[in-house]
Amino acid sequence: NSHVGSDFTNKLQAAYATNLATSFCSATCPCASNRNLFPSAEYASAVFRDTGTSNIMGCPTSLYRNNAPKDSTIEFLENLEKKYECSGLCTREKWFYFHDVNMGPPLYSCQESIMNYVSEKFMRIYGIVLTLSLIHICRCRRSTLCRSRWSPYH
Repeated sequence: NSHVGSDFTNKLQAAYATNLATSFCSATCPCASNRNLFPSAEYASAVFRDTGTSNIMGCPTSLYRNNAPKDSTIEFLENLEKKYECSGLCTREKWFYFHDVNMGPPLYSCQESIMNYVSEKFMRIYGIVLTLSLIHICRCRRSTLCRSRWSPYH
């Protein structure tokens, strides 16, 4: 059911837009990071303090505190971010929310990271299949049985 999938996607996007992006590295949840990692104007309103937190789980006012029960949406986002080193579903978010913020800004959205991962895996499989095919062709060309069976001149 595509409606269920889009509901889940909307829920994930809402988690980023309303809960994570509005509270992390703000006055209510300052970041414990080197501001020099975030030089662009995109980070001008961010709040950095030595007593801040390195991820959303350490925010005192966050729904996602380390000891708070996690809902499936947040667990999904956390696992995505950690496995694929990404932040944001379709568009890159400006922070890693569950990783250490000291990693610097994320380079990719999760969609981009997953596509890169799948492409890399596909290319490896393609390479293996191509290599095995070439080995088979080379062996077959040396075999008399193969030459007689496949030769257009026999």
